Amino acid sequence: MLKLKVAIELYKKEIGAISNSYDWYRKCAVREGFINIGELNIKTIKVSGTWYVNKTDFENSIKSHRLLQQKIKQNTIDYKNHIIHGLNTKIQTDWGYYINNGDFSLVVNLSDVYKGKNNGIWFCNTCNQIAHLEYKKTECHLCSDWNGCGDDCTLSLVFCDKCNTELKR
Repeated sequence: MLKLKVAIELYKKEIGAISNSYDWYRKCAVREGFINIGELNIKTIKVSGTWYVNKTDFENSIKSHRLLQQKIKQNTIDYKNHIIHGLNTKIQTDWGYYINNGDFSLVVNLSDVYKGKNNGIWFCNTCNQIAHLEYKKTECHLCSDWNGCGDDCTLSLVFCDKCNTELKR
C-alpha cells in the first residue's frame, strides 16, 4: 500500500501531470472510491484516517500516464509533419487536439480557446490551408432559447477552394 499523499506527490513530478491539488484527489477518493492517473482508475481505501492506493496499481497508472504522454508527443510531431490520425476521434497534442473528419480537421488550440480567440479552426487535410465555412443551418434549441450549445450548430459546409473539396455538416 502507498499513502495517497505520497502517490500524488510522485505523480506531480511526471511530465504532463495534471496539476490538481492533493485535496482534489482526496475528494475524488471520498466521492468516487478511486482516483484517475494516466488512463487508469486506482481504487482508494481509508485506513485509520489515512487514504491509500495499491502500490502496483499506482505504478501501472504511472506507466499508463507515460505512454499517454509519449503518444501525445508523437501525435504532435505527426501533425506538424502533416500525418493526420483517426477519423471522427479527438487526437490529443501538446497544444490541444484535432478531430479528423476526412478531408478536413477541426484543430483546437486550447490556449486560443481559453483566451476566447476561437473554439477551433478548420483546416483542409490535403493542402493544410484554413478552410472556408458556410453557416446556413437553423440554430438548435439550446442556441435559440439559451446561451448556446458550443457545437457550432449553424455550420452547414466546410470547403477548400484550392482543393475543391467540401464537407457538408
